[in-house]
Amino acid sequence: FKYITIDMTGPGTGFYHYAKDQLGSKRVIGINFSSRVNVNKEEEEKYRRKDINERKDGKITVPVKRAMATHMRLEAEKGRMIILDYKDYLADMHSVPYETLDAPRSKDGAHGDEFWGTALALWGYHKNTTMHAYMPPMTMRY
Repeated sequence: FKYITIDMTGPGTGFYHYAKDQLGSKRVIGINFSSRVNVNKEEEEKYRRKDINERKDGKITVPVKRAMATHMRLEAEKGRMIILDYKDYLADMHSVPYETLDAPRSKDGAHGDEFWGTALALWGYHKNTTMHAYMPPMTMRY
């Protein structure tokens, strides 16, 4: 692989730094889910008005989670995504409401993990134009 995109928010920070040490800083891209991302004027209409912030320097930003979710929604609407026919994966993809982007925790502690993993892979591909793959974890059954 050329590089990997990793969620470096909260507990992901340690894994991000470990991966950078092991693979090199050019092959590991960290995304902080609590940050904001710049968008250009042409992209502005894709986002909800309340998510847009115009800075003093004139740059327009939106929360990175909103940008990732919007990008994934647009890719799905254009038919550019193949959604796996896997019951738990589909349920997780529908567990994150677009309005709030907050998924309630399930009994096993997940809260939209497949949704955000897929969004992260698509965002990495979109921003860096190299192939990324995301495979949903298999649920352990005891």
